[in-house]
Amino acid sequence: MSEQPRLAEIDALKVAGIVTIVLIHVMRPPWDPNVSALEQWLGHVTRFGVPAFLFASGFLYASTQPSPRATLWRRLRRILVPYVVASLAAHALAATDHASLEPRILLRDLALGSAFGPFYYVFVITGLVLVSPLFERLSARGLAVLLLVSLVAQCAVDVFSVWPLHLHWHIRNPALTWSYYLAGWWLRLHADDLRVFAAKRNAPLLLATTTLALVCTALASGDEAAHRVWVRGSAWLGIWAILASVWLAGTRPDRPPTWLARTSDATYAIFLYHLFFVLPLRQALPLPPEALAWVPVLVPWIAGLLAPAALAGLAKALLGERSRLVFGA
Repeated sequence: MSEQPRLAEIDALKVAGIVTIVLIHVMRPPWDPNVSALEQWLGHVTRFGVPAFLFASGFLYASTQPSPRATLWRRLRRILVPYVVASLAAHALAATDHASLEPRILLRDLALGSAFGPFYYVFVITGLVLVSPLFERLSARGLAVLLLVSLVAQCAVDVFSVWPLHLHWHIRNPALTWSYYLAGWWLRLHADDLRVFAAKRNAPLLLATTTLALVCTALASGDEAAHRVWVRGSAWLGIWAILASVWLAGTRPDRPPTWLARTSDATYAIFLYHLFFVLPLRQALPLPPEALAWVPVLVPWIAGLLAPAALAGLAKALLGERSRLVFGA
């Protein structure tokens, strides 16, 4: 979806994000009574998956000049057409277990990104793309102020539980999601200076952010049932620390491997179609109560990554560049 030169740090964020998103959906959710301690810990480590996508999108779409309307529609088509195709396929799959599918439910799920739970990301990114022309008109100071306000709002919602909402709307709450996109946007406008700064201090900065991520994850993996502020605060800060670590790792002078760019190009298709493979394999290979067995994790995880990537390759072979519009890669 990028109009910018290829950057390894953005590819790294997208690939790390999709790898963790698929893993999240292989494991049990944190509210499952049978969830294991290892799953709880991994749940905190992998929370950066969707934020990484939002951060990368903000970076790729950032501009200080008003974009042509054609650019806006092209971005929306690249997001929404593959999403509609995947959502219709999800409903067709669900219809095999039901006598009929109400059009009202289909339209509601399409509008809210609800055919599969993870599709809430499409609802969020579509809203951000629509308001991006407003961000383009902000001065550098105005953007910095908006980013600061969004960070404060996110901290209030995520750490201090201000504006409590049902989970369906909580994960779609702009106060919770916009800061990642705006941070990527802000970083793009200062990327050259920050890349030079990071290149001179990459090793110590990477060590610092990785250490912070590990400490925050350890703290967040404590007694979360108590809803303590320091637990939620650690989880919130840990997401940002991991994003910083992945970005710094991507800016290292080593030549990035070829597979990184290819996988990055397939991330949206993997995101849209991984549950078609993960869900049936999870049913066939159930996890034991309060434990995390390797086979029931690795098999659907690998399938959820490789099978959609293979389908994306097949779609590209059959459709050429049109596969990007129809299939997402």
